[in-house]
Amino acid sequence: MTTLPLAPPPEDFDRKPESTQQVLATIGRNVTALLGRPRDLFQVAVRPLWDNHYRVNVYLGTESVAATIANSYFLTVDSRGNILDSSPKVTREYGP
Repeated sequence: MTTLPLAPPPEDFDRKPESTQQVLATIGRNVTALLGRPRDLFQVAVRPLWDNHYRVNVYLGTESVAATIANSYFLTVDSRGNILDSSPKVTREYGP
């Protein structure tokens, strides 16, 4: 079996996985703060796309097999996870 050498990480690569997890968690909290918290919230899934662009899906339901995507956003964020732009715009749809 041939093993390919790994490419070196980019210069701006953050070697701390916990900081990536913190940014993802911050993005999720920021979306929930703007959107409100639905009564049957199952999960807020934040997926990195490229650079500071993310896809956020808000799932509603009582269990994983029945959860549905109620809200979905493409976000541009700063390095700390603060939302700079969203498509569509995140607006309050649920209570606190």
